[in-house]
Parts: sequence; C-alpha cells; structure tokens
Amino acid sequence: MASNSKSLLFFFIILSSSSISSKSLVNEGDHLALKSLKDQLIMQNSDSILSTWNDSINFCSWKGVTCGGGGGNRVRALKLVSQGLSGSLPAAVGNLTFLERIDLSLNWFGGTLPPSIGNLQNLNYLNLSFNALAGAIPANLTSCANLRALDLSGNQLSSSIPDGISSLSKLVHLDISNNSLDGSFPASLGNLSSLEHLFVGRNLFHGRIPVEIGRLAKLRSLNMYSNSLTGIIPASIFNLSSLVRISMTDNDLSGGFSTNSFESLRNLDYLYLGSNHLNGSIVAALSNATSLSQIDLGDNNFTGEIPFFDKFQDLTFLNLENNQLGNGRDDWRFIDSLANCTDLQVLSINMNMLTGNLPRSIGNLSTQLQFWSLGSNQISGTIPSEILNLVGLQLLTMEFNFLQGFIPRGIGNLALIAGRQEQVLLSSKSVDLRGLIACSSGGSSMHNSPSVQEKEDEEKTFFELVLSSILLQGIIPSNIAS
Repeated sequence: MASNSKSLLFFFIILSSSSISSKSLVNEGDHLALKSLKDQLIMQNSDSILSTWNDSINFCSWKGVTCGGGGGNRVRALKLVSQGLSGSLPAAVGNLTFLERIDLSLNWFGGTLPPSIGNLQNLNYLNLSFNALAGAIPANLTSCANLRALDLSGNQLSSSIPDGISSLSKLVHLDISNNSLDGSFPASLGNLSSLEHLFVGRNLFHGRIPVEIGRLAKLRSLNMYSNSLTGIIPASIFNLSSLVRISMTDNDLSGGFSTNSFESLRNLDYLYLGSNHLNGSIVAALSNATSLSQIDLGDNNFTGEIPFFDKFQDLTFLNLENNQLGNGRDDWRFIDSLANCTDLQVLSINMNMLTGNLPRSIGNLSTQLQFWSLGSNQISGTIPSEILNLVGLQLLTMEFNFLQGFIPRGIGNLALIAGRQEQVLLSSKSVDLRGLIACSSGGSSMHNSPSVQEKEDEEKTFFELVLSSILLQGIIPSNIAS
C-alpha cells in the first residue's frame, strides 16, 4: 500500500513539473515573438516605447504589451500607435496566438501583410491603418473568425477584396479606405450580417454597387466615395433603416430618386452624393429625409425646384451647387423654409439656373451662416439690405449674375460683428465636407508661427465678398475696404 502511494505521488510530481514546464515554454514563445518583433523593426524615434523593451523586467510589463490570465500569462494585446516604427511586419507576430487586439496604426510599416496573421484565431481587433503596407490582403486573414473590427485604411494595398472576408460573420467595422484596391465590389459582402460600418472610399473599385449590400440590416455608415462605381444606387440600400451616414461622392453613379427613396431612412444624418451623374427632381424624395444635418448633392444633373427645408431643423450644411435647379418661376420660395434651419452654416447654390430677384426674406436665414455661394445663376434686381442681418457671414459670392443697383451700406461690417476668423474656402469635390467650415481663432491655425505682417493680413481678411461680372451702380462703400 505504501509503495502504491509513493508511486502515485511520484507520478503527480512528474505531471505537475511537466505542466509548469509547458506553461514556461509557451510563455517563452510569446517572449521570443516580441523580441523578434523588436529586432526586425526600425525605430525612427529614439523615444519609441520599443526602446524600453529589455529583459530587466518581465515582458508582460513592457509598454504597449498587455497580458492576461487563463492558461498562464499570455500576450493578449499589442498597442504601438504612432511610434515611428518602420520595416516589414515580421511573421513572428503570428506566434502570439493568444492575441485579441493589435493596434499598430500611424507608423511606417512597409512590405506585405504576413500570412501568419491568419494564425491569430482569438483576434477580435486589428488596426494597421496609416502605414505603408503594400500587396494584397492575405486570403487567410479570413481564418481570424472572431474579428469584430478590421482597419487597413491609409496604406498602399492593391488587388481585390478576398472573397473569404464574407465569412467573418462577427465583423462589425470594416475600413479598407484610402488604398489602391481594385476590381468590382464583391456581392458576398452582403453576408456580413453583423456589419455596422463599411468604409471603402478612395480606392479603384469599379462596376455597379451590388444589391446584396441591402442585406446589411445593421449598417450605420456606408462610405464608398472616390471610386469609379457606375450604375444606379440600388433601391435595397434605401431600405436600410439603421443607416446614419451615406457617402458616395465622386463616382460615376447615375439615375435619380423615387418619391419614397428616403422614406425608411429616418435616422439618416449625413448624405453625400456629390460629383456623380445623378438626375431628376429632388423635391419629393428629400421631403422624407428631415433628420439630415448635412446634404451634398452638388455637381450632378438635378433639375426642377429646390425643395422646402422647413422641417430640417438640424440642417447645418447644404450643397446643391453645379446642377440645373430652377424652374424660371418662384425659384426663391425655398428661402423662406430655410429660416427654420437656425444652425445652417454653409449654403452653396451657385452654378444653377435660379432666376428672379433675391427676396427680402434672406434676412431671416440663420445668423450662424458663414458661407453663402450663389454665383453663376441668373439672379436679377438689387441686393436686399436685409442681407445685413447675416452677421456671421465670412464669404459671400454673387459673381456672374444680373444684379444691379447699390451695394448695401454696411456690408463690410458683417465680419467685424462676427469677430476675427480664420478662413477656409469650400471645395465642391471635397470628400469629408465636415472639416471645411471655418475654424474659430481659438481653434487650429492655418499658419505655423505667423509673422506680424501675416497677423495684420489676417485681421484684415474678415470677410470676402465676390461680386465679379455683375452690373452695379454707385460708389463702393468705404467701409468695405476698412
């Protein structure tokens, strides 16, 4: 009996020793993988946290490394954001098999993505954005079945989207924008049933938008701007009631809106469809999109009246420039409806076919209005003095019209009331228009360490009034130049 007890005790000691040894070897594998990562990368910044990685402390205490329990101290997260790191991403990263999160964004990693990333089957977050990665997206990345967020934006990736990405059923956020990816858009992406945010802008995708995108019932953001997409916008997309943002600016899309296009999009906040070949009327369709705060339909072929916006109480940005809007009668009725848009900051309706006199009700527009462009129309008559109510104006363009008469006295004082502002002009082909509204003097400056002369020039550039190629009479008020 004593002999049997000794044998069992001996067996338990051997088994325990083996288990401890196994854990030690596993942890040492993570240690070696991290050392390989450090050895193969180039540190552009001497103060990079990678320079603190040494064996004087346990690797789980290295900056940017997070370990977790369960099966020993294994590396669970790797965060080396904006550390000035360059070189190729080593294959050894695939040996950190317990990794759940990787964030190596804002560095200078080059070369191709190592296929070994496909070994990371616990990975749920991968952010390699804004590096210099090239080549194709590895097909075996689809082995990371637990991925919820994949961000490869701002690199130099090429080739097409791997079909297997559609198997990542847990994916919530997919951002592959700002690359050189090409080919047609895979219809299989419609199988990503958990997807909420899809960003594929600024690539080389061509062909039609697949109707299968309309199966993404949880989709909130759809960003496909600056590609070469053609054809109509699938009706199925307008049924995605969860959509908050749509951006398809700068493509070759055609067709128009039906009366009920936006009827289901009750949560839609941003609508960017500028710089396409869309046509037809926008009156009936937009009447159902009253939740919108930003609308860009510029640089298209829309015709007919400008719709009423009295129910768009959150509207801050409206760009309808370079269309064929206007019917030759009652072209300015929409102005009265904009009086309810008390937060409106940008209104661009230049390069249309608007005729007739400017109504005095322009004085009821938002005092928050900073940018108003109405040049290159067929506007006649005089400039109503009520324009002086728009105390926030920083840029007003009226060029290439048939205006005549006197410039309202005091128009040069508008921006003096608004206060000193930095000025940023509107670009009709811009993708992200949220950043074009002028910054206040308390915000970021457009100049680095401006000279005294530059500061004096800025003080004088409160307000820009463009009145070229119109017929005016009388003397230009002296306070415009003061």
